Amino acid sequence: SLALQFMDVSVQTVDQKLTLLADENGGILETHDFGSMYYGTERMTHALLVNTGPQQLSYAITYQDEEDAGKLAPQTEEGGETKAIPLEKLMSVTPRQGIIKPFSQVKVKIVFKPVMPPPQKGFVSKFVQDTTEVKQVQRRVFVDCLEMNQRLNLNLIGTASAPAVNVSPSILRFGNCPVHDRRDILVQLTNKSDQRTNFDFSSIAHFKMQPRKGYLEPRQTTSVIASFTPAQL
Repeated sequence: SLALQFMDVSVQTVDQKLTLLADENGGILETHDFGSMYYGTERMTHALLVNTGPQQLSYAITYQDEEDAGKLAPQTEEGGETKAIPLEKLMSVTPRQGIIKPFSQVKVKIVFKPVMPPPQKGFVSKFVQDTTEVKQVQRRVFVDCLEMNQRLNLNLIGTASAPAVNVSPSILRFGNCPVHDRRDILVQLTNKSDQRTNFDFSSIAHFKMQPRKGYLEPRQTTSVIASFTPAQL
């Protein structure tokens, strides 16, 4: 007689892929907006690259502007003038490559640090106008996983400008004032940008600003008292 033997086989299948998630359970990350920023400031956030399967995965980060530049013929630069770094190149995701173990995740850092372009030859007023103008910035990031033949897209956007504070009146005429007396003029400060900014008046002998320092909310107007307080002839 033949003895029958049975063997139970079970397999669990998973859809392995690489996923980019916003930090702190923020969901799938496809676009990150840095918002409005001043030149010289830095804004940083984190994201998570998640390996959803049992196979170790590697990743590499590239940028669309780098790929586009690689397709163009190399060009020679003329002159020795300082070249401004394009603002989009100041958006970055690091580390640019790595390995993610099975069913684990790695944290990547997303940074935007806009730098004011160097002044070109011309009028100072033109340079001030160019820097206070709000610049829209955008950069597309690619996250490639060779094992899964997968490419993730991340759009980085933001705006950059210099602080724009209007002081009125800009010339203060205190007139004659006896020693140990004072003359006051009300000065208005207006933040013409869409970001919070601070003000800080330097200390000058015989003159005083009250308050000397503080903050201006977006589009806010506040008043300070400028005083002429001669202590000696």
